[in-house]
Amino acid sequence: QEFLKGEYSLANLFAQDIASAPEYASMNDLHTVGLITYFLQNYSTSALIFEKAANKGLQYDKYLSSAVHTEATNYLIATQKLVYLLSDTTFTLDKQLVRNELFLLNPEKDVSQIPPAYYFRTALLAGYQNNTALMNALIDKTILTQPFQYLQLARMFRFRNENTRAEKILGNGLAKYPNDPDLLSERIHLHIEQQEKVPAKQAILALIEKHPNTYQGLLNQARLLMLNGQNSEATAKYKELLAAYNYKEEVISELSTLYLQAGDNIEPYNFHFNYIQQNPYNRQMWLQYAYMAKLLERDNDVFYAIQKVIELAPSQEYQERIAKEFGVKIQRK
Repeated sequence: QEFLKGEYSLANLFAQDIASAPEYASMNDLHTVGLITYFLQNYSTSALIFEKAANKGLQYDKYLSSAVHTEATNYLIATQKLVYLLSDTTFTLDKQLVRNELFLLNPEKDVSQIPPAYYFRTALLAGYQNNTALMNALIDKTILTQPFQYLQLARMFRFRNENTRAEKILGNGLAKYPNDPDLLSERIHLHIEQQEKVPAKQAILALIEKHPNTYQGLLNQARLLMLNGQNSEATAKYKELLAAYNYKEEVISELSTLYLQAGDNIEPYNFHFNYIQQNPYNRQMWLQYAYMAKLLERDNDVFYAIQKVIELAPSQEYQERIAKEFGVKIQRK
């Protein structure tokens, strides 16, 4: 009901409650909530819910619990789960569905092999897997028709440290959808990341004026306080958001920055630990948790967290880079 009313943040909150207590939900309810969180791009919760539905016997959710990892850019774990499905004798649906998904996950293919309907998804995948030639060829062919496509492309370029291209994509998206709060907030995030305080403040004020009482509006009120050096007020605002929106990823990251600047390493560690207990498929937050544990010299936590990052990595190159950074040996399953 909250989803149908457009109350997406509340819908996500209820979905996380269901994911933590699936025994109280029917198979069909789990499937429906899984689809809702998938639509809302809350892939970590979606993956958990689809797994619970699959455990209760829903065949299609066995496939979805694997395929959702593709959308979350957890490509290696997606491949592992899909390969397992091919040999799963209890999976009674057409296995061509699984083969098609595995084909998309294979980085060694050329444009001529890819159906136009898959250009966008495969362009993202190629970008995260560092297959630059395929990524560029597909982006040139892709027609973007939804705000979330601009958002996902911008985030992929940011992941690749191509901030100029991320900014261009966001500019194109905002030219079509000037009031979209997620695109506006992503541009602000990019400005802050590049330490561009003046354009960040201008963009924040514009967003707050358009969306004052939404999640993005409240988040950016906290960001404005932080940029103005009002750290105590910013911390209080972030903590309100943390309680109201059940540990949103960006709230934790930005609130942790304030605590770290004040010399407190414990609270950021606790924030990240609590988050990954509820969202075990979020690669970036496992990586941040590893950094927090490293600050506290909790070597066992660092090792475990980096193994989770490697498990959820988008490519072998990414695995090796992270393992080298933390001095951890990759444990192959």
